[in-house]
Amino acid sequence: MSESGSIVVSAEGGWSAIAAATAGSSVVLVDKGYFGTSGVTATAGPGHWWVPPQPKLREKAIQDREARAFGLSERAWMERILD
Repeated sequence: MSESGSIVVSAEGGWSAIAAATAGSSVVLVDKGYFGTSGVTATAGPGHWWVPPQPKLREKAIQDREARAFGLSERAWMERILD
């Protein structure tokens, strides 16, 4: 049996990793921050994410962000950002 592998370095690392895993590759994602919340994305900084201080709206915003990050996020940190 032969094995081959690739190392991909990309500005869109998270999305590249998801695409590779979806295509059947074994993937290890290494990033400087939580997936979906770092880099040059529109949601990279706390100044770009404002939700009114209403518990139901904030809970929905956190759930939406968790879904977009495929569970690779930290709820407590998002709650701190919104506070």
